[in-house]
Amino acid sequence: MSSSAAEAMARLQAVMAAVAGNNNANAAAAAAASVVASMAAASSSASTTTTNPASSTTTSRRSSSTTTEDDGKKKSNQNEEEEDDEEDITYTPYKPAKLNYGKPHPDKVVENSTLSAVTPPDITYNVVMPASIIYEGKLSNSQLEAIVYGCQRHMVDLPKPKIVTTENEAPEAAKMAAAAGKVKSEQKKKKGLQVKHDAKPQADSPALSPCPPSGAGTDSVATKMEPPSYRAGFLLGDGAGMGKGRTLAGFVVENIARGRNKHVWVSVSSDLYEDAKRDLSDLGMETYAEQNCFNLGKLPYGSLSSTSAKGKGKGKKAKGKKGKKRKNDEINGDPYAEGVMFSTYSTLVAKKTASNTRLEQLIQWCGGDKPEEFDGLIMFDECHKAKTVELDAQGNPTKKSTQTAKAVVELQNRLPRARVVYCSATSVSEPKNLGFMSRLGLWGYGTEHPMGFSQFLKGIKRLGTGAME
Repeated sequence: MSSSAAEAMARLQAVMAAVAGNNNANAAAAAAASVVASMAAASSSASTTTTNPASSTTTSRRSSSTTTEDDGKKKSNQNEEEEDDEEDITYTPYKPAKLNYGKPHPDKVVENSTLSAVTPPDITYNVVMPASIIYEGKLSNSQLEAIVYGCQRHMVDLPKPKIVTTENEAPEAAKMAAAAGKVKSEQKKKKGLQVKHDAKPQADSPALSPCPPSGAGTDSVATKMEPPSYRAGFLLGDGAGMGKGRTLAGFVVENIARGRNKHVWVSVSSDLYEDAKRDLSDLGMETYAEQNCFNLGKLPYGSLSSTSAKGKGKGKKAKGKKGKKRKNDEINGDPYAEGVMFSTYSTLVAKKTASNTRLEQLIQWCGGDKPEEFDGLIMFDECHKAKTVELDAQGNPTKKSTQTAKAVVELQNRLPRARVVYCSATSVSEPKNLGFMSRLGLWGYGTEHPMGFSQFLKGIKRLGTGAME
């Protein structure tokens, strides 16, 4: 009982005593005071014995519970952080922003809300593939968008430095040679000839003429070779369910319609060779897929030119379905004159001898004696297989790189005009895995990271997640 209740009881007893008679009022008051004291003491004792045990029990329970929870939190701390990260990621329904044709993708498509805030570039490329592919929905608008942006990107060349060619190298070197008595007075007066990378000087230009042999009686001329122009590449990073294989087949159809007859398709397994043929067939290329798709790993080593087809080399004639002669054989006797050469990453690094490799065979098939003129597709499906690469200051793979990564980089370097498509849903899980994607134009001359991939990597790490997105 509370003290206020005890006081009320005392007043009641006092009133009752007063009513009983004035003679007993003092005794009643004394009795009331005694009752109040006893009730207050009882209330205090009850409060102590009732509240403290409850408080003690609660505190003890909390301590035990806290100890158990702390142990559990230590074990599940990482999982909780991952769940928090997942809760922070939001997705937005996706549809092409600038492409206004094609049927919607059969499945729902979403993208990261952060990326949805970025406006894609305007479309300037016009497709020339058969209209039935678009109107019959063989390629969805999302797949068509990737093809359009990829082909549009292939129309761009990566920046390269302007080459300045001067007679007798730098003026400082000429002065030093003159001081040593090795340069005639006439040579000192000559001015250097500067040639830009886009200029077309005559063949007899002294700056481009080969150096004459020593003792020929003419002035020696130093010539600097112009680096090749590398075509920009495209990264297809769609997630699972988007039909990236069908999209790659769409790239092939579009480039065939443009008159480009040789293309390279690299993937992780020989089983995907049949999938590639199926995707081409689904786009109305059944005959082409059957007669013009080759599995490099199943072909003999050596040249794949027409000489091997005629029996002058080590190659064998290729035949189509049921052993019938293919159209290429009837036209020019070359069974591999055009088509899609499929290769796995394992095949890409295979070799018979040190000089007889699959990589050299593939490059020879693409460009022959002029690989720098090959302008077909090189599609790296599941390109994350080449992610283990470390580049030096010149952009060449070091010894720490895998053989697959080295082959992928060399294939791109040897075919500078090729139309490169990187394809993987997990290609950029780590910035360091981007080293083989030199055609993206994210580093090198003319970019924000002119010193190369290492500078790009440092910049991305410094700027954090926002820069990676």
